[in-house]
Amino acid sequence: MTKNIAIVNTSPIVYLSSINQLSLLKKLFKEIYIPNAVKQELLSGDKDSFGVKEIKTEKWLKTKKIKNKTG
Repeated sequence: MTKNIAIVNTSPIVYLSSINQLSLLKKLFKEIYIPNAVKQELLSGDKDSFGVKEIKTEKWLKTKKIKNKTG
């Protein structure tokens, strides 16, 4: 069963990438977004760090400006 949308932070990308299972996100959700800040955090590290290659190459990982609605 897939859900519609997921917004993920750095941890799931890094951990799933480290065990070569990032594609699980694609199996569980129709659309996967990462906030701009998450992308920048991953790209600011070592180019060989887990998740860096994937966010550059996987088109299903979409970067989006996330607005925090409160109140």
